Amino acid sequence: MLLSSRQTGFLYGKNALMQMQLARELGAAASDLLEWTRQGLRSFATHAYIPATNMFKPMFTDGTDLSDYALKRRGYYDREGPVLKQYPATPKFLLAYVRGFLATGDEMLWQTARNIAQANGLGDLGSAPGNAVNLNLDADRADAHALFVLLDLYHATADPAYLQLGRRIGSQIVKTYFHRGYFTLGATYIHAQFDLIEPFALLALQAALDDKADAVPSFMDGGAYVDGGYEFPDGTIKGVTDQYIYTMQTS
Repeated sequence: MLLSSRQTGFLYGKNALMQMQLARELGAAASDLLEWTRQGLRSFATHAYIPATNMFKPMFTDGTDLSDYALKRRGYYDREGPVLKQYPATPKFLLAYVRGFLATGDEMLWQTARNIAQANGLGDLGSAPGNAVNLNLDADRADAHALFVLLDLYHATADPAYLQLGRRIGSQIVKTYFHRGYFTLGATYIHAQFDLIEPFALLALQAALDDKADAVPSFMDGGAYVDGGYEFPDGTIKGVTDQYIYTMQTS
C-alpha cells in the first residue's frame, strides 16, 4: 500500500537518498543498489505521478489506482469511511529525482524533476542541468529540500542561477523558521525543534558561498522524532510525541 506522502516519502525520498549515498561511497560494489534505486524512482513516476496536477496517486504496489477509494471498514491503514486522496509532489521528492538523474543520467528522472520544480514555483531547472535554465528568482518558498536541490545542481554545473535562487530560498527560511534566536516551526511556536533540517540547509548554503562544500556532510534527509511519557501539571501522565511538543503555540 502506497497511500500517502509519509509512506512514499520514506521509500522514494529518504530511502532513495540513503541508497544513492551508499552508492557514491561504495562505488562499483553498490552498482546494483544504484540501479534498483533508479528503477524504483522511474517506476514510481511512471505509475503514480500525474504531471498535469503534480500529484501522486494512492495505490497498491501492483499499480492499482486507489484515488477516491472509500475504506469499507476499520483496519490497519485507517478507520472506516475516509476516501483516499491524491497528494502533492513536494520538493522532498524533487531532491530524490534530481540526485537520481545526477547519479544515473536517466532522462525520465530529470523530466520528472523539471515538472515537480515548476509545479512548486521554482521555475524551469533546465533542459539539462545548467542548460536553458529559467528559474523563478522571486520564489517565496522557505523549503530546505528545495534549497538542497539547488545546491546539488550548482555543485554539478557551477551555474550561478541555482545559487542565486538558493540564496533567495535561504532568506525565506530564516524569515519563516528563525525566531527569538532559535529555529521553530513559526513565530508563534513555543519550543525549538532541535532536529529541523533548515539550519543544516543554511549551513550548506554558506559553505557553497564560501566555496567550502566539502566541509559540510552530505544531506540524506531527517527522520528523528521524540515519543515518550509526559507528566502534566495535574499529575496525569500521557504519551506525547514531537508532534505535540513542537506544535505548541502561544495563545
